[in-house]
Amino acid sequence: MKAPRFGLRLAAVRVQDFKTLRDVLVPLNNTTTALVGENNSGKISFLEALDDAFGKRVARVQDLYSGAGGRATTFHVDLRIEPADETEFHEKVVDIVG
Repeated sequence: MKAPRFGLRLAAVRVQDFKTLRDVLVPLNNTTTALVGENNSGKISFLEALDDAFGKRVARVQDLYSGAGGRATTFHVDLRIEPADETEFHEKVVDIVG
């Protein structure tokens, strides 16, 4: 049986205190988003944070941001999810998430 489609899209991702990423907000395009940057700028860290958020990866202590003030005690990955084509969420989505 095929899962129902509710017309959702990931609109933005904010990552805080994860590896080299202190506080990063990445808005995502409707079609394609490219991560571009120099080596060691956090592109793979950003993708690993997404993997953690979606449950594909298990975070480790080493993943916490470490800077001049010491190591962070937590990290956050916030996902902004919007209706893909409409201005309101499908009623079944509202039933599930409130």
